[in-house]
Amino acid sequence: MKKFLSFLVLFFTLTTFSQKEANFWYFGFNAGLDFTDCNPVALTDGMLNTFEGCSTISSSTGELKFYSDGSTVWDKNHNIMSGGTGLLGNSSSAQSALFVPNPENENIYYLFVVGNSNNPGFYYYTIDQTQNGGLGSVVSGPVDLNNSERFNWTERVTAIQSSRSNEFWIISASNTRIYAYKVTKDGVENTPTITGVNGGSIENRGSLKVSPDGSKLVVTSQDSSCLLFDFDTATGKASNKQTLNINFDSYGAEFSQTGNRLYISTGGHNQNSNAVRNNSFIYQYDLTKSIITDINSSRTTINVWNGFRGALQLGPDARIYYAKSGENSLGVINNPEELGNSVNYVHNGISLGSRVSSEGLPPFIQSFFKAALIDIDTGIKISGDLLVCIGETKNLGINNILDFDDTADTSKPITYEWFKDDILLTNENNSIITVGTTSKDTNGIYTLKTTYINKCGRERSLEAVANVKFAPKPSINAIDIYEQCDFDSNPNDFTTNFNLTTKEAELYTENDDVTIEFFEISDTTFSSPVNKENYINTTASTVTNGNHKLIVKITNNDTNCYQTKEIELKVNPSGISSYPDIYISELDSNVNILESRNSLGSGNSFYDFDIKTNAIISNSGGALALATHNFSYYKTKEDAGLQNNEIIAPFEDYLLNDGDDIFVRISLVNTNSCESIGQFKINILDLPIPKGNTNEEILCINNPIDNPQLITLNLDAHTGNNTDTYKWYLNDQLIIGETSASINVNKTGTYKVEAYREYENDPVITTDNIINWGYNTFTVKESNIALIESIDFIDNQDVLDENKLTIKVSGIGNYEFALNSNNITEFKKGDDNLSYTFTNVPPGLNKVYIRDINECGEISSQEVSLIYFQRHFTPNGDGNFDTWNVL
Repeated sequence: MKKFLSFLVLFFTLTTFSQKEANFWYFGFNAGLDFTDCNPVALTDGMLNTFEGCSTISSSTGELKFYSDGSTVWDKNHNIMSGGTGLLGNSSSAQSALFVPNPENENIYYLFVVGNSNNPGFYYYTIDQTQNGGLGSVVSGPVDLNNSERFNWTERVTAIQSSRSNEFWIISASNTRIYAYKVTKDGVENTPTITGVNGGSIENRGSLKVSPDGSKLVVTSQDSSCLLFDFDTATGKASNKQTLNINFDSYGAEFSQTGNRLYISTGGHNQNSNAVRNNSFIYQYDLTKSIITDINSSRTTINVWNGFRGALQLGPDARIYYAKSGENSLGVINNPEELGNSVNYVHNGISLGSRVSSEGLPPFIQSFFKAALIDIDTGIKISGDLLVCIGETKNLGINNILDFDDTADTSKPITYEWFKDDILLTNENNSIITVGTTSKDTNGIYTLKTTYINKCGRERSLEAVANVKFAPKPSINAIDIYEQCDFDSNPNDFTTNFNLTTKEAELYTENDDVTIEFFEISDTTFSSPVNKENYINTTASTVTNGNHKLIVKITNNDTNCYQTKEIELKVNPSGISSYPDIYISELDSNVNILESRNSLGSGNSFYDFDIKTNAIISNSGGALALATHNFSYYKTKEDAGLQNNEIIAPFEDYLLNDGDDIFVRISLVNTNSCESIGQFKINILDLPIPKGNTNEEILCINNPIDNPQLITLNLDAHTGNNTDTYKWYLNDQLIIGETSASINVNKTGTYKVEAYREYENDPVITTDNIINWGYNTFTVKESNIALIESIDFIDNQDVLDENKLTIKVSGIGNYEFALNSNNITEFKKGDDNLSYTFTNVPPGLNKVYIRDINECGEISSQEVSLIYFQRHFTPNGDGNFDTWNVL
């Protein structure tokens, strides 16, 4: 949350920005003006040579900093700045460049540049003025701000202060959207606020301007409509698109200092030898009208000449200047706030000496030209709203006419008129007015209108406006003395730790966004808030010294109105009491795993601390009760004292480990005043987990199967603790009478065993001992040796070794078969479990072996004779079948 002090610092930075940033102009073909005195003086030392776009910036005290045409930057000595060439702006863009200072770092400037239709785009560069001996260097850039619309970007850029004094909006446009980028003390934010043009389009060539008060925005276009928008300096959004009655050739645009008048210039370009002179106009619109038809009806022609298009720019002297392309003078609107011919337009208003104007003039942050009232009490310039806290007063106005115009002649008569909501306050004719008095304690728009003579003898009229809003101060509730137990390393020194944040909910019960701070009584300027999360009283709270006091200050973060109140802190001597330890069962990590076969100890557990609270109350002899005391539990002594990280229901969310210390804070109901701190330990009781087997246990039975089954298998589930007791289940059915660690079984199925362990003599639970239990699982499967049912042969009398032997068996085992060898590597599975066919069986005696893979035994056949005899013989002595044989 923001602090009141930071609010003052934030607004103080605004006072460094004034109209003097616009004191020097460089534009056109080496032309320039110096506005240091009451009338501008022509400059001939500029290096800038541009058909259109340009930008210049001076310091807040009016000294030249640098200038640019968008592609090159010159320093104050008119030398090209280091890194200041090859920039991506274009001098034939209507508004090719704009300098913007960092709002809180006077050494950092940003140069925004736009290209033209041949090479469009929007970028910015950073200038560090401390570089190059104070002349500055371009230290970074270009940073792309095109938002994927580079080839739709137009030639426009302008800027205005946001609704916050330390932020600016940099505004540019594509063909279909208006983009507003925020500049803060941290730099340029690359994510823009975007406003669509609602089905319309913005032609590439033209200008973009915002009124000095930030409420209006205008877009001129050579070949499309001239558009007027409302603008919101809080959000950067343009809205309420309206079309001014200029069909084409709108180019320059400017608002008067108050924003009540808008001026638009028209005409064709003058950028080649074929340029044709035509009637070029300056129109005035009255923006005090509320609807567009009335605004359009107010259009007045201020000037028409046979020439070219030209920019319009408000000067630091509140006059508006007109660029006459190809001429060595500028037109001047001397009284822009007047209507019609009363504006006193002079076509050859200011000479440029030997230099020549082009179509452009340097744009500036438009809020530089806003005449602003000052909060006299703080010296802060008012940007928009002035918030006054109810019950207080503010002095509003100007200390001196020179705050408005440092060329004013203070020896001449000066008139001041104050208006509230456009109604003249007849008794207020000074430069300062006090708001918050009985007659002026309601919201309203206060306007100071002043008329004076400047040093050049010209009468000036200026207006400055502030929207005064009254806001209530936050309410602070009275609270009881904050009593804390002295349970630190010295429990009798009457100083200890306080967590003041625990009192915030009692002190403030409204819904506004506020900052709550605490201060020592001696800190009357509220400059050093104490550490409210861990505060140690600086004065011992004793009968002699009395209770320690602090000031609580609650500030509304929207209005900065604040209220203060004293609170008292009291320290009660208190050591840490001991309570009996807690014993709780270890959690089973597998409890929620559906297919789990066994318990798995987690090493931790949780505890219902309401049980402990009831035990403490029961043993207090009536001194404690839920109606009179609060009980809160913590894992550390520090947390108990400061009331941080309290263990609260649901207690299942707080896992406890064996040996953890727990601290209980006992305090009075409604006051939360600490009476005592107690301590006890957590003891985690292990789960007794019996043995089990994740593999199947095999019960080998006879073949044929005995009935009844006489063979049994022993399952051993012993936990290692001889005092544990057991329960056995077969397929989830309790086996009556089986309570030992092991069991002899003669049936197939799933055997579950539960082990129970009783923890005796528990010091907390006196009625029942704690019984902890865990489980495990065995799966028993029956198997047996094979029984041979048949052996069949198929012999091939033509081929000696192509004979087959098929054996069939019965049984419930898992069988493999081998021929003439019982080496385990020779056994093979058949196509089914109970038979196997051997091929390529040799003639003679053969023996078949059958083994149960479950290791319930092996059986072999008797030797089986396979006889082979020849079908024929050929006694020709060739060695082949010379004799007849039987094998």
